[in-house]
Amino acid sequence: MWRVAFALTGVLLAARTPVLRGYVDDLLADHPGVLDGLDDPHLRRLAVNIGLGLAVATSLALLLLYQSLARALERHVFTPSIGRPRIRVGLFFVISVAVTLPFQAACVVLSRVTLRTSPWYYVAVLVLAAGAPLLYRRHWRDVGAGRIAVLFAAATVFGLLATLI
Repeated sequence: MWRVAFALTGVLLAARTPVLRGYVDDLLADHPGVLDGLDDPHLRRLAVNIGLGLAVATSLALLLLYQSLARALERHVFTPSIGRPRIRVGLFFVISVAVTLPFQAACVVLSRVTLRTSPWYYVAVLVLAAGAPLLYRRHWRDVGAGRIAVLFAAATVFGLLATLI
């Protein structure tokens, strides 16, 4: 499931490339001095393509780190999983998918560079991250209130980390 989520996010990032290219072109048009040394339009296009490729690669590297943290948290902090016998998912996998994939898809559908300009993005991430432990309540309802509070805090902080990707 981790690989599928990573691949889907990669596809969505690639699908956002035309919008990102338009954004970069607009930025370059507003700041003509940036590319003064590049008179050849092919070299300018190459520079933009390399920059976009590096941006996508950096985003995927950050996502990989984020998913690695989720795996570590599932192994050491909250190990229960839900699902079918062959396909089981842990809490931090659910959070990592819930706070990345829908927003990447929304950017593609809405042709937006980012949703971070809206405060509703942060509210949605917070609600998804803080609400995800409720899916696992049968696994934690018999533990103490302190451990439940730590679980919700860890889930919330982990979800909010996605806003940095």
